[in-house]
Amino acid sequence: MEEKFEALEKKYQSLNKYISPSSSSPDSNTLHKISPVHLPIDMDVVPHIDLKFVSDVLAIIIADGRENLPVLNPGVGYWVDKTTVTWFKFNHDLSVAIAEILQHNWHHEWPTYRLIPEDVKRRWFKLLARKYTWDPMHTSTVWTQFNLVARTIFRDQMRAFMRIWARSGDKPDWVNLIVWNNLCDMFAEFGLLFRR
Repeated sequence: MEEKFEALEKKYQSLNKYISPSSSSPDSNTLHKISPVHLPIDMDVVPHIDLKFVSDVLAIIIADGRENLPVLNPGVGYWVDKTTVTWFKFNHDLSVAIAEILQHNWHHEWPTYRLIPEDVKRRWFKLLARKYTWDPMHTSTVWTQFNLVARTIFRDQMRAFMRIWARSGDKPDWVNLIVWNNLCDMFAEFGLLFRR
């Protein structure tokens, strides 16, 4: 019993080092350090990451029994550019996993990824955290890359939906009927706007 308590206490201490700022200055919190400014990251696409959300994600990724999950790692060493999506996109299984998360959780007719509510994006990210693991220090980077890749997949899927609607209007098997009908109405409305 004593050993279990010590192990649990050690796990919480490791979690706290990632979510507790070392002083009152916002610059001292490693989770809020800004990415290098030389690379443009669309902040409308990547929602703000707050401590509550980070602690929820960290609780998932440091849980027991996750040793055999695939590990996301931006690369070896400190000089690797961790702000690009290259390391994220080259993992085919990861792209498939993100596409599946979007496909199984597409419950609304959002016209763009930017308009998807933050709570939905956060829920999707937690689903990714259940399938993959990473060094807790990379949570902010993984969050950013997840949103950039998910945006690309979402945009490509919306284009595919528009082509399907324009050709036949047949609903893809995996899409909810109400969502599909609302998407078709939206496409028809956009089509009328573009014809004017």
